[in-house]
Amino acid sequence: LTLLEDTDRRIIILLLLLVSAYAASKGFEVRARITELLYFIVIVPIFLFLVFGLKNIDYSNLMPLFTEKAGNIIIGGYEVFLTFSLLELLLFTAPLIHYDKSEIKKEKSLFHYVSGALLIVCVLNLLFFVVTVGILGTEEAQQKLWSTITIIQIIKMPGGFVQRQDAIILGIWMLSIFTLISGFLYYISLITKQIFRISLQNYLLVPFVLFLFGASVVPIKKIGRA
Repeated sequence: LTLLEDTDRRIIILLLLLVSAYAASKGFEVRARITELLYFIVIVPIFLFLVFGLKNIDYSNLMPLFTEKAGNIIIGGYEVFLTFSLLELLLFTAPLIHYDKSEIKKEKSLFHYVSGALLIVCVLNLLFFVVTVGILGTEEAQQKLWSTITIIQIIKMPGGFVQRQDAIILGIWMLSIFTLISGFLYYISLITKQIFRISLQNYLLVPFVLFLFGASVVPIKKIGRA
């Protein structure tokens, strides 16, 4: 929506849902392989971008945080982690993973990979927070609707050979959005299939896509009045 301001958002939402539904229809293993590839395409550039952004930080913007109570910081960090880490997807993913323990290196269990993923999420969330608040400050970060996009436009990559780095980072994020939405569609269709004992899972994607599209285009104000 940020890069396609002149395009009807209903078209953008519909195409997003259709592509995500197509990815969900390919099953769990195909999605896992694609995610394994996108993991490096998405995480590594964003991590490097945030590291380069550390030099633009005004450390005085971080000082008010030290006046906050430790309990508030811990609770806030915990809520942010639960909101953006999508940890609950592990409840649906773990039962679908089958592996031969003899083919896995010693000490390389499912817990090992999950703990590594959680560590990466914590580091990225911490970098996002430090860079965003360090550049904008707490008050301006709260006033901005898309504060992360603002810092993307402020941070300059070395060499200056990338003119629209915000478009590149947002494009990378779009890949992750497709992956997340396709995951949600796959799991909800799988759960519905098992509850109602339906043989064809992919047909369930059609009503869910229509429902999500309708819920996305209905104005929030009209819902409140109803």
